[in-house]
Amino acid sequence: LKERHWFRMADACEISRDLDRTQTSLEQMLQMGMERQMHVILETSTVAAKEAALERIIDKVTQLWIGARLELTEWKDTGALVLRKTDELITNLDDSLLKLQTLSVSAYVKPHMERITF
Repeated sequence: LKERHWFRMADACEISRDLDRTQTSLEQMLQMGMERQMHVILETSTVAAKEAALERIIDKVTQLWIGARLELTEWKDTGALVLRKTDELITNLDDSLLKLQTLSVSAYVKPHMERITF
């Protein structure tokens, strides 16, 4: 869970946001009465999982382009440079754009919108 998810659950359960979420056990949460807000916890967990899935897709697209090598060659002794091996480049570009456009309409993309806006 990201901090925003923890804060949402803490606020709904009326517990301190300062609680160390990395050191809090399920037993401790139950002792604090968090089970009374189980619907909020389940909804928040679902949202967090779907946001994480989108983040993984965005990370894969980002890594593809960070590692991409563009090969240039001179065109007909003009001194102008053109791209070589454009078929793979165009395929990857089309695939990446389709993925990002699909993600942009997801209900869970808001935290990642800055990363996919082009």
